[in-house]
Amino acid sequence: MAITYEQNTRPMKLTTPLGPNALLLVSFQGREGLSQMFRFDLQTVWGNKTKLLPFDQLLGKKVTIEISPSANKRYINGIVSRMEDRHVTDPGRTASSRSTHAGPL
Repeated sequence: MAITYEQNTRPMKLTTPLGPNALLLVSFQGREGLSQMFRFDLQTVWGNKTKLLPFDQLLGKKVTIEISPSANKRYINGIVSRMEDRHVTDPGRTASSRSTHAGPL
């Protein structure tokens, strides 16, 4: 059973090769600087309880974080370089994962 999430009203959105609303961005933290590669760790939620999160469709692929406060949208484009499953087996709860979003080489 899949839980459907809608990101269109959230101030943070995540676009991945899995399609719209497949992964919900819960939080992210990281660093960036002038003339340096950036790195962000993303905490996400996968709402499909019948399928495992398809890491092979995310690792090495481009993803985009959209931050939309009331003004001045910002986009962070990068590549998923690492994934970690924090699957929850409790019925009625969603699985979560952590990924590293790095700048292209």
